[in-house]
Amino acid sequence: MIINIRGTFGSGKTYAVRQLLRNVGDYQVSLDGRVVAHCGFLDGLQPVYVLGNYSGAECGGCDTIKTQDMVCSLVRHFSALGHVVFESVVIGTVYSRYAALARELYEPYVWAYLDTPLDVCLARVQARRNKRGDSRPFDPATTESKFHATKATFDKAKAA
Repeated sequence: MIINIRGTFGSGKTYAVRQLLRNVGDYQVSLDGRVVAHCGFLDGLQPVYVLGNYSGAECGGCDTIKTQDMVCSLVRHFSALGHVVFESVVIGTVYSRYAALARELYEPYVWAYLDTPLDVCLARVQARRNKRGDSRPFDPATTESKFHATKATFDKAKAA
C-alpha cells in the first residue's frame, strides 16, 4: 500500500507520520550519506517506509528530498519492498504527476487529505514560529495559497 498524505503547512502531516514511526519503529535509510527514508515494521513483520528525513525538530518528509523525480523514484523502489508513506507541502499541490505514479504502480494508492481548518493551520504555523523565536511579521498568504492548492488537488482526485 502507498499512502500519500496531503495538507498545507500546519495541517498535521508531519505529526501524523511521527506518530506512525513511534508505533512501528524507526530505522533510518540513507543514500549517499543522506537520510531518504525511515523504516518501521507493522506487526513486527511488514516493512513500512516513510520517505524523507524526520530527524529534525519540526518538519521533515519529502520536503527534505531534492527533487520530485527522486521522490517518485523512491516510491517506486520502496513499494517493491513494503508499504510506503510520504508527505510534503509541495507534493500536496501537485496532482497529475502523482496520479500517473498511482496508475503506474500496481499497489493500493491512498490519497490521504487532511481536512484541518485553515485557521487551525495558521495558528499552528504561528506557534511554530514563536517556539523557534522567529519574530518577523507572519504573512499567512503562503499558507493560505498552499491550503487552496491542496484543496484543488483533492477535488481533482475525488473527480477522478
